[in-house]
Amino acid sequence: MKASGNLSRFLEALSLGELKRAIHDWPTWSGRKQRPPLMHWRTWLMLGGRGAGKTRAGAQWLSGLIGRDRHYEGDAAGRVAIIGETYADARAVMVEGESGLLAVSAPGLRPQ
Repeated sequence: MKASGNLSRFLEALSLGELKRAIHDWPTWSGRKQRPPLMHWRTWLMLGGRGAGKTRAGAQWLSGLIGRDRHYEGDAAGRVAIIGETYADARAVMVEGESGLLAVSAPGLRPQ
């Protein structure tokens, strides 16, 4: 799809570095329901069907905490629980999948 009008001019005015940063700026691209709650919380439940963006939202949130992104409140993540039906499912989808943690992490901020 081709960008039009003001958006096209805006994108053309960005430097290569700015474009690379924009790709990883999840709050810009996410849907309202894919953003964490604005209040202090300890549990965030996302219910949705296939393709609702649950994995991507969770991966972006965790990546934001790890990278101390200003859009995500909370302590930098040390240990976290990624819960799936099986260990293999959790790893294949939530860590290594196309919307998983490794795919959404900005260069230089990929978790070990």
